[in-house]
Amino acid sequence: MTPEGSKIKVSTKDEVKGFEYLGIVEGSSSMTGVARDTGFRSALNEVMNKAAKLGATNIVLDEKSESKYWTTSENVRAEAYRNKAPGTR
Repeated sequence: MTPEGSKIKVSTKDEVKGFEYLGIVEGSSSMTGVARDTGFRSALNEVMNKAAKLGATNIVLDEKSESKYWTTSENVRAEAYRNKAPGTR
């Protein structure tokens, strides 16, 4: 994960009310099977890096984005938002 991506906060829909919507970001990983958490984390890192490139401060994960056993790939999808409050990037 990039330094910028590590600053992205995973939030709920309620937590981003009033924030600027920036778009959908997606990530995937082929690390699967019993290493499901590793694959999910890798895909989530990709999503957070992409969100950071958009200037996001927060992401809201798609409710279908969760760690799974024995899949061919892990896919994570999220909505990116920017907090427009003073003192935020």
